[in-house]
Amino acid sequence: MMLENINELLKNKDKKFALLFIDLDDFKNINDNFGHQVGDKVLKKVASTLKDSIGTQDIISRIGGDEFIIILKDIESDIYIKEVVLRIQKELKKPVTYNEEALIIGASIGISIFPEHGEDSDTLINNADLAMYEVKKNGGYDFAIYSPKMEHKAIDKLEMKMKLNKALVNNEFMVYYQPIMDLKSMKVLNSEALIRWRQGDRIIPPIEFIPIAKSVGEIIPIDNWMLESACIQCKKWNEIGSHEFSVSVNTSYSQLKQPEFVSLVQDILEVYSLPPKYLNLEVTEDEAMEDFETIINILEQFKSMGIKISLDDFGTGYSSLNYVNKLPIDKIKIDKSLIMNLETNYKNLTIIKSIINMGHSLDIKIVAEGIETKEQLRILNELKCDFIQGYLIGKPMEASEFEHKFIN
Repeated sequence: MMLENINELLKNKDKKFALLFIDLDDFKNINDNFGHQVGDKVLKKVASTLKDSIGTQDIISRIGGDEFIIILKDIESDIYIKEVVLRIQKELKKPVTYNEEALIIGASIGISIFPEHGEDSDTLINNADLAMYEVKKNGGYDFAIYSPKMEHKAIDKLEMKMKLNKALVNNEFMVYYQPIMDLKSMKVLNSEALIRWRQGDRIIPPIEFIPIAKSVGEIIPIDNWMLESACIQCKKWNEIGSHEFSVSVNTSYSQLKQPEFVSLVQDILEVYSLPPKYLNLEVTEDEAMEDFETIINILEQFKSMGIKISLDDFGTGYSSLNYVNKLPIDKIKIDKSLIMNLETNYKNLTIIKSIINMGHSLDIKIVAEGIETKEQLRILNELKCDFIQGYLIGKPMEASEFEHKFIN
């Protein structure tokens, strides 16, 4: 029906109209935390708000999930479009009350205008979608009108996708290892495997290419390569001296939900004869919350194989005791943002103390990341933290340097 309406408007070449591509911000959290029935109520409220924010001649459609498209007809000027958008955003900011809890909804809105941004329905919808994603990428809760620059960014993404694809074939990725120290024995018997991308003389850190790899669908082959490489290295180090050495490898939600991922990990461990207890898979809070029940199921399969599980970046996301208790985890990694200024930040100190006590009561070991000073080490020792990781022990380094310093 939406397409029929657009195609009908396209017949009159002299009349301007606009498409507003609306995607709700943080709607997934409402579904996850309050259930789909509450999510449905919120969607009905949003639909009602959108209808009240537009003119009687304008058309609104829900095109799936939490996405809506509004067709603003007979546009005299761009000012009217902005007026409507600002009205929508103002109304959506009013909280929806559920069980005395105020649920805040926002929206990312992308706009395309006929005829300057397209002369057919596909182009207009695609360009409004591109503008919406530009808003999402910048944190959401805003609007943007399509510009050709957004198209160039999409082309840049395609080029990056091809480069990332070629990087695997050309063996351009490498693994760095950062030591993790056991505070009881003061020994390094574990390391975190961290990917780097060598392009000519430059070593590119993951922050510069992993988000792009995720957005262009290249993250799974990269993650799988990383996992295999780290397992090969761990086996080698176990053979040449450190018989109890283990390696921690980051996993992504995309990788975890692969139907064949559990058997892939099993095959890697069998092929390289690495006992499962020497592999530690790290999943971030945000990744764990993507599809909570599915992730629990997958992690429990790994746990039953003897693989260790860590919850990474703890303290930056949901940090709910309720779900920590449900996840089959062996370790919690306290995010370095809580460790910074630990010596002077009493609030952070109290939070860290609580995390350590909570973890130990659930038989979970605690790793503190980002340790840079001896004073931080002293405090964490006093708080009975189990492991530390950070520049005080060693920066991420190539396997040969790590071997020289820590494998004996």
